[in-house]
Amino acid sequence: MEFRPFVTGHCFAMVFTAFIIACVAGTFWEELLYLIQHKKWVPRTGTVIGPFSPIYGYGAAAFSVILGPFYTTLPWWGVYLISCLIGGCMEFLMSFVAEKAFHEVIWDYHDRFLNICGRTTVPFMLGWGAGGLLLMKVCYPLLYSLLSQISWSIGTPILWVLVVFMVINLFLTYGALGRQTARAAGKAPDALGKFFDKHYPDEWLKKRFPAIGFEEGKN
Repeated sequence: MEFRPFVTGHCFAMVFTAFIIACVAGTFWEELLYLIQHKKWVPRTGTVIGPFSPIYGYGAAAFSVILGPFYTTLPWWGVYLISCLIGGCMEFLMSFVAEKAFHEVIWDYHDRFLNICGRTTVPFMLGWGAGGLLLMKVCYPLLYSLLSQISWSIGTPILWVLVVFMVINLFLTYGALGRQTARAAGKAPDALGKFFDKHYPDEWLKKRFPAIGFEEGKN
């Protein structure tokens, strides 16, 4: 039987794999930085299940979607500059959405040098640029080389199991955060709200997401 590779060129499997890897790597990166700075380990995960930090995953996915088709032809400085903009925009957008949709402050950079409305900073954008450059010029080609050696019949089922898992994980995460906001506003729960009240009360969320500033609500 002729070998059919799992990935061929720039495709959804490449984008989603980059998303998953970045979610996990970003979580451990933040935990390591916090440990070095504060001599204490604090969980920095961004989902209710597993060690995933979606902001890093969304950033990697955006890098992959926008830069993936051109990673072999775009010069390094072009990748760097575009990555700075992508990372900064993603960080700003995530902060804005969290504040407006969930009334939660997931980070506040007002006291940081060259901050932009307290949602991101120029130094952080430069860091995103370095991360995007590393991803697209080093990790992305390596990832493609590895995934192209996996059979389509093996890789595809694993891919869709992970896709379904992450969709459920993100639904539960944003549903729990949204219900926390509703609790703080004194809104009575519907059937789905009762599920979130039971499984993801305020105390549980505070332990799971210690970096988020939650409004006080009633469980």
